Amino acid sequence: MDTDEYEFERVLENCLEFLQQKRIASETHDSLYHSNFRDWLG
Repeated sequence: MDTDEYEFERVLENCLEFLQQKRIASETHDSLYHSNFRDWLG
């Protein structure tokens, strides 16, 4: 993506309802609920 880190974080904050979080060991990983949404973002 051709954007800075701050802008990307702001966009993600607006998309939190489309993300699911998983704890793996001591890390939190986010993923999209549905691959079609990921395709739409691309």
